[in-house]
Amino acid sequence: MLHHRILAIIPIAALVTVMALPAGAQQVSPQTFAVMDIDGNGQVDAAEHGVAMGAAFAHADNNADGALDQQEATVLSLPPQVDADSDGQITLDEFLTSARKDFEAADTDGDGVVVP
Repeated sequence: MLHHRILAIIPIAALVTVMALPAGAQQVSPQTFAVMDIDGNGQVDAAEHGVAMGAAFAHADNNADGALDQQEATVLSLPPQVDADSDGQITLDEFLTSARKDFEAADTDGDGVVVP
């Protein structure tokens, strides 16, 4: 239910921008940051990031089968390494594991939040 509410307010195009960044290039636009900062406190914590990434996954999963095939993965411009087991399907777990790594890379001081 929460994901449906978040989907209604999160501009997916802004989230796609985040996922399309190559590893290590953790720059996000102010608009994208604002979208991910769900509570509006000027920072994005791991929970907010997880909700935003879950919403992006749900948006891309056109057939709602819980996995992204190659065509669905193109919506998020996902690199091949996100499919950790190389089975041609990106599960939510694989997606969130990759997104978590990106979040941790962006959290340069290790305090659990990302600020612009």
